[in-house]
Amino acid sequence: MKRTLPPYRNIRSHHAAIAVLALLLSGCDTTEDGYYVGSLDDVYLTADPATQLRVPADGQPRDINVLSNVEWEIEAPEGTFAASASGHKGNGTITVTAGLNVNDQVRSATLRIYAREFDKSISIDLIQAKMSFSMETQEFAEAPEQGAVNKLLFNSSIDWRFNISDGESGWLDFDPGLSGGGDWNEIEVSAAWKPNYTTSPRSVTLQLYPSDESLLEYITLPPRFTMTQAAGTLPADIALTASGAPTYYTIPLSITYKSNAPIDELGVIIAGSGQRFVAPLQQGAVYPQNGSYNFTLDGLEQNTHYTLTPFVKSKVGEVSGSQLQIITDGDIVFTGPQMTESVINPAITSVDASFSISSDITIKTITAVLKGSDGQSIAEQHETVDANNGRLVWTHNTTLTPDTDYSFAVSVNAVDPNNNETKNFDLGSFPFKTNPKRTPQEGDNKPIN
Repeated sequence: MKRTLPPYRNIRSHHAAIAVLALLLSGCDTTEDGYYVGSLDDVYLTADPATQLRVPADGQPRDINVLSNVEWEIEAPEGTFAASASGHKGNGTITVTAGLNVNDQVRSATLRIYAREFDKSISIDLIQAKMSFSMETQEFAEAPEQGAVNKLLFNSSIDWRFNISDGESGWLDFDPGLSGGGDWNEIEVSAAWKPNYTTSPRSVTLQLYPSDESLLEYITLPPRFTMTQAAGTLPADIALTASGAPTYYTIPLSITYKSNAPIDELGVIIAGSGQRFVAPLQQGAVYPQNGSYNFTLDGLEQNTHYTLTPFVKSKVGEVSGSQLQIITDGDIVFTGPQMTESVINPAITSVDASFSISSDITIKTITAVLKGSDGQSIAEQHETVDANNGRLVWTHNTTLTPDTDYSFAVSVNAVDPNNNETKNFDLGSFPFKTNPKRTPQEGDNKPIN
């Protein structure tokens, strides 16, 4: 039954008028039943939507949000529409429903919200859509393996959903979803294909349906349609090259490739051992999806022949490329320290000597040890060089025995470039004999020693 405003001449309205007048005159902050409203200027009553509410053809509920700081009531139309409120004081919600509209005409009525005691009201037009349910023939190009977005456009004034008769909806993301409410305007659903990381094409077959299948007698279902996506492709054009000269234990390498999918791993497989070497990544980095990637293969044996097979593993799968034959460097053969000149000048009880040495490696020190005929050390002398050439001059003041056999043992401490370690090189023994003691002759001014 339609509600009408009672005339002000009844007792309640009369009391309300007095209350409003009292508020105006005294600035009182409460109504007669104690509900706080502040001053009369602070009283408000608003609704969202403010002027019009559209209801779908199947009459599914639609809400009106009321914002107010006073008591309010609703005056609902009779017949097509029904309205109920969650509250009548302060903020609340009005829910509007309608009967099924199977006609080709819209239906309308007016809903009124009012605050009786404060002379405030809102009128909202209720409009119910006519029955509408259609979708034009959908034709889509095959989506690429990387993914794409198909737009599904249709008209539905009733709640709707998409039925899947073939394929899986998990391959796609639907926005706003596979079902929704009716609308007066054309509805758009975005169907976004996820990347296809399989080597087979895939498809999904859909058909637009009413959410309430009891409405099927009032509509004609649009035809089914199929969306397809291309198969994922494996990495291609894989090539392995040396990006620099091999060293004793490492080989700098570069892999080039093409891929439509992200790369999980790449590297080389070492023939013989079957060792799989995955090219390292810096923390947080990813392999490029296309192009080239440089890395260093390490932990190898020196002077060794290697057969390397490159591989690239994408989200779709792994593919190998052509082999690369390469040899690591061996040890460089160094001549080492060589005696270039040895000069020994013995006297009767002393000796003068010098030893000159050249080398293709760094000489750290030269050592000369003076030994007696029994091989026992008598004295030794060291010369610091730290160069490729050096000379030791014997300056040790040692009294020797005349006409006696002695020798110098000469050695060099030098750096081995193959391992950067110091090493002792023995350059041999250099014998000599002191002069015999002689008897001075008349007129001889030479010293006897």
